[in-house]
Amino acid sequence: MRPIETRYARSGDVRIAYQVVGQGSFDLVLVPGFISNLDLHWEDEGYSRLLKRRF
Repeated sequence: MRPIETRYARSGDVRIAYQVVGQGSFDLVLVPGFISNLDLHWEDEGYSRLLKRRF
C-alpha cells in the first residue's frame, strides 16, 4: 500500500490534518480523538487493518 498523503484544511488560524483512504460510494469521516497524529495511527495494527478493509 502506498503511503497515505496527509493534507490540511484551514479553519481560521487553525490547520486541520486529514487523509483520504480508499474509494467508495459514500464518504465516512473518522475522528480518532481530540489530539492525534495521523501518521502514527498507521503503526497501530488494528487501526491500519480497519482502514485497509474494502466496504
